Amino acid sequence: MSVLETYEKHDPGQPVARVIGGACIMAVVLFAALGPLMVPGDPFAQSLMKALAGPEAAAPLGYDHLGRSVYHRLAQALRLSPLIALASVATAGTAGLLLWGRWRRRGAGGSTAS
Repeated sequence: MSVLETYEKHDPGQPVARVIGGACIMAVVLFAALGPLMVPGDPFAQSLMKALAGPEAAAPLGYDHLGRSVYHRLAQALRLSPLIALASVATAGTAGLLLWGRWRRRGAGGSTAS
C-alpha cells in the first residue's frame, strides 16, 4: 500500500479532531503561562473562613477545604508539571541511550566477543 493510497483512505473527521485536540493543548499551555498573570495571588495562602466557598472574582474555581484558591493552585501545578515530565523523559532517554549503546555493541545474543 502506497502513501497516497493510505492518505486517500483516511477518516474525514481526523482533521477536525486534530484541530480540537490542538486547541485543547494550546488552551492548557496558555493557562499555564498566563494564568498566574491574569489573577495574581498566593497559591499557598489560607483562609479558613472561605473553606469550600464557591467561585468569585478572586478565585474563579472556588476554594478547597483549607480555604486555598483552587485556580491559583492549578495554575502553579501546571507550570511545574511539564518541567517534571521533561526531566523524567530526559533521564529515561539518557539511560535508555546508554544501555542501548552497550547492548548494541555486545550484539543481540549478549556475547562480548567481537
